This record gives sequence, structure tokens and C-alpha cells, in this order.
Amino acid sequence: ANGVQVSYAGPYQLKDKNYADQSWFHEVQVRGSYVSDVFLGYRKFPHFVIAVAHLTDDGRAWYLRATIDTEKFNNLIASMGLEPLTDAFVLNRSWVLQTPSKFYGKVLDVCALNYPPVSYEPNVIETWDSTGNEIFMAYTFFVSPEFVLVVVKPSGELMKTWVTLKSELFILFVASVVVIFLVVFKLTDVMVKRIEASDRKREEAFHGMEYTNKLASIGRLAAGVAHEINNPLAIINEKGGLMKDLIEFSPAFSERDKFLGLADSILQSVERCRTITHRLLGFARRMDVAIEVLDLNELLHEVLGFLEKEALHRNIEIRLLLGEHLPRIASDRGQLQQVFLNIVNNAFQAMNDGGMLRLTSWEHDAETVGVAIEDNGVGMSEETVRHIFEPFFTT
Repeated sequence: ANGVQVSYAGPYQLKDKNYADQSWFHEVQVRGSYVSDVFLGYRKFPHFVIAVAHLTDDGRAWYLRATIDTEKFNNLIASMGLEPLTDAFVLNRSWVLQTPSKFYGKVLDVCALNYPPVSYEPNVIETWDSTGNEIFMAYTFFVSPEFVLVVVKPSGELMKTWVTLKSELFILFVASVVVIFLVVFKLTDVMVKRIEASDRKREEAFHGMEYTNKLASIGRLAAGVAHEINNPLAIINEKGGLMKDLIEFSPAFSERDKFLGLADSILQSVERCRTITHRLLGFARRMDVAIEVLDLNELLHEVLGFLEKEALHRNIEIRLLLGEHLPRIASDRGQLQQVFLNIVNNAFQAMNDGGMLRLTSWEHDAETVGVAIEDNGVGMSEETVRHIFEPFFTT
């Protein structure tokens, strides 16, 4: 082995080139193998050399030398898909660039970054570049050859990912809070409305009970008053009849005709009072539901009997157009009286003096009868119509 190249494969004319004075030739003679740093060589472009020694059976030494273009490493690093502000390159132990760097020099330039602590495991340190910018440097040392792969990224860029993630998490958190708030608000609103509706129904039920109790109390009071009035009315009726009999059988009684007329007036008034008290007693007895067979026209006459004096006093004309031979109905007399009494009373309240009320009854079919109550009052406003079927609503 005299250092003369006896065989060559490649694009250059290097056969018979003498490498006896090259350092790699001496290194491979001593160590049996050699890997060089990147250098320019005869071809004046960056490359490095790998050489190994081999002894033949006759004791002759042969050396196989391969030259590798660093462009292969450049392409390998470029294929890593690094971000624009991220740099990656290879250094030797002398901190000389073995591949070009985007920010720290060309091949064979000394890197301006500080030499990191030796570590044969991947490591990341926070440091500063020559311009004072804070950077993160990830590196790993190769055992053989003693090269270092370095990746450098500005700390701002590295933190940018975290800031972006944090922002996205914050937005997600805020959106979740808003959604939860809206859901809770909606559920709360629904629950509050349901509770309010329940409270209203409970109050309406209480009002209904109070109203029913009041009606029952009024019925009991009316019954008591009617009973109390009936007793003196019976006495007045008997005494009036006795007075009439005495006057009739006493021909010598002075002003006989006048006193007979007064006695008849007393008896008529007593009869009217008896009719009113009997109606009150009938109304009071029917507060509880009792189904019976009724004549609808007769019931309407009873209802009008309660209000005939008011109609006479206010000069209200009552027209009755009642159908003949209506089929009798099964219902509660007291409740029907109350319904018709309320409607007729409302009609009286809606009319001015001198108004007109018309009651009509008819047979709709074999099993149905109808009643219509009409007045010429002011009618109801749209607001009143919207609330007309609400319990206990009044104007």
C-alpha cells in the first residue's frame, strides 16, 4: 500500500491519484478504519471520507475509500419538514459546521452557538445565540464518528405552540362555560316557569276552595235567614187572615172595604216573601250536586224571578222565546240556576237602563236542548274575551 489509487468508480478522473500524504491514509493504516470530517478536497466541494483496511492472504494491505457528498445529509435534514424559524445542522467536536445552517453559517464555518454539555443521550437546553435571542437547542452526540446533530428553535416559536394550545383551551373553556350557563339558565327558566305555573294552579285551587266555601256559607246563611224569616211571616200571614175574617164577619165595622184591601195587601206581601224565602232555601239546598229531571223553561222562569224587581226598576225589557214541549233534561238544578243567574246578572250589568234581554230555548235534537241569552249591552273588549274562561276573572 503506497497510497496510489489503483481503481476508481465515480464522475472524476482520480485513478493513479496519490494519497500517501493525506491524513486519512495514515489514520486507516494505524486504526484499520477512518471517518473524516467534512472537507473540500481536490474537488472543492464539501464531502467526507470513509476508509477501511483489508489484508489479503499474501499479507498485502489494501484500502477501500468511499467519498460521500454532504448534499445527501442536506437533503435528509431538509426532508424533516422544519418550521421556517427552526434550524437543523450537523457539527463535529470542534463545533465546525458539517452541513449548512440557515442562521449560523456555511459548511466548515465555526458555529457561533455555545458548546453544550456532552451527553450521549438526546438533550434540550435553553440558551442564547450570539445576538442575545433566547433559544431552545436540542442536540445529540454520535459515538462514532463524533458528530453532533443540533436543532435550534427560538423560544418564542416554541412557546407559540403552547400559547396557541392554551388559547384554544381557553376558548374551549369559555365556550363550555357559556354553553353550560345557557343550559343551566334555560333549565332554571323552565323550572321557574313550571314552579310559577304550579303556584298559580295552587292559588287558583285555594281560591276555588275559598269561593266554594263562601258559596256554601252564603247558602247556609240564606237557609238560616229564610227559616228565621218564615216563622214571623207565618205569624203575619195567620194574623192577617184572622184580621180579614174578623172584618168580613163584622158588618158594622167602619171603613170595612178599606181594611179588607189592606189585609189583602198584607197577605199578598207575605206570599211574595214566602216565595222568595222558598227560592233561597231551594238554592241553598242545591249547593251539593244532585242530579234530577228538570224542565228547562221552568228553571229559566225561576232564575228570572230573582231579578224581576231589578228589571222592573231599571225598565229592562225581558223577551222570552221559549220552545214548547222541550224534552226534560237530567242535571243539577242548583248549578244550572247559578250558571243562568250569573249570565243574566252579567247581562244586566252590561246594559244601561231601558235595555233589552232576550232568552231563547229550543230543541236541537232528540237528546239536546239549547239556550241563548242575548242583550244589547256594551259587549266585551278583546282583552276581556282573552280572559273570559279564566277562573274567577272579573271586570
